[in-house]
Amino acid sequence: MNHPEIQISVEDGAYRVLAALNRAGYQAYAVGGCVRDALLGKTPHDWDICTDARPEQVVRVFGEQRCIPTGMRHGTVSVRMNHTLYEVTTFRTEGSYTDGRHPDSVDFIQNVEDDLARRDFTVNAMAYHPDRGVIDPFDGYEDLLEKNLIRAVGVPEERFGEDALRILRLYRFAARFSLLIDPGTAEAAVSMSGNLKKVSAERIREEFLKLLEAEKPSDYLEPRVISVFLPELYSVEGELPERTLRILDRVRAGDDLRISALLEDIALLSGVRKAPLPDNAEDPEGSRIAERILRRLRCSNEQTARVCALIRFHCFMPEPDEAGRRVQALHLLNRIGPENLRLLLELKEAGQREAEGGLTEFRQTLDRLIRENACYTISGLRVNGNDLMKEFGLQKGPVLGKLLGKLLELVLSEKLRNDRAELLGEARRLLQEH
Repeated sequence: MNHPEIQISVEDGAYRVLAALNRAGYQAYAVGGCVRDALLGKTPHDWDICTDARPEQVVRVFGEQRCIPTGMRHGTVSVRMNHTLYEVTTFRTEGSYTDGRHPDSVDFIQNVEDDLARRDFTVNAMAYHPDRGVIDPFDGYEDLLEKNLIRAVGVPEERFGEDALRILRLYRFAARFSLLIDPGTAEAAVSMSGNLKKVSAERIREEFLKLLEAEKPSDYLEPRVISVFLPELYSVEGELPERTLRILDRVRAGDDLRISALLEDIALLSGVRKAPLPDNAEDPEGSRIAERILRRLRCSNEQTARVCALIRFHCFMPEPDEAGRRVQALHLLNRIGPENLRLLLELKEAGQREAEGGLTEFRQTLDRLIRENACYTISGLRVNGNDLMKEFGLQKGPVLGKLLGKLLELVLSEKLRNDRAELLGEARRLLQEH
């Protein structure tokens, strides 16, 4: 049902694009996610435009200097307006999807309602015209604002057959907007979830990480879907433990904390390890499994290293006294650096039980060490390799490296001050011993 009475505020550049096309005698609408977000009172991230103008006609309206032929064959031109690019796409219908992702053919059409019929979910299948209001042939407005529901456009099996990634997008949108999932759509998503194996790892990763950014992602992790690309999570029990889900929802979204929370106990979940690790034990097995997963999802080297560091030390618990905490913090700074150590504290705080303590005190100790500019790397020592070679006639090689490592270990353990004279004196004593 259309809603001619509804008006939404269109961002200035997008409005100019719509107005220019309409003045030229074409139909033009804001479409998809920008309409959905505006109806929810949210600021749209992107404004997409659909029109009956062919790509070459769009270029004539705005001029070649303002247009980028983003995907002319599929009807898309990017138009620059107010220093922003707006995607303008010709109304179209699509042929079969042999590869489960791209249409084999595209036919340009003149009707916005038929264009909306090819979209994934009703809440994304609305268009807006300043004079006609909201065009809503599939009752997306009612689903979004009255039923709090996400539902496939038309036959769910057909939509998921066109692009299997829509299965994961279903849960991502539901999580983002706290929507209920239409039972028929959910049944089709689960039954066709095996088709996610045809989707590239990069597209899976992008959708899944967006799902994890939702306010409460734990409610939308459907095991029969997620296990298609993360079988390690569900290989033993078939469900994630309450503790994992609790930490996942509690920990801040961002800086890879959510994926770290999900994979924190991956060695236990996957059955590689049979019992939890004791406090302050390292978890190299969990770190290795997490690395394998992250590589499979084509995560960046930086992201992989950060998550693996958090998982390796997820059993960390603060020492009870200040001296112990200082040594513990210095060693952790040496192993994973200050940024990752602060993230590790966030991860631990999200899972902290009332009976546990010490994290606040540990954070205070860490802050003091940072303010003191405490040494936790070889490069932070007040002597370097050149100093030792000059003082003791050493050559570059394993002896020199071992000596620097021993000096650093003594500084980390606070058995030796990071003072040039004391370091040289200790180096002399160590050399005399050997």
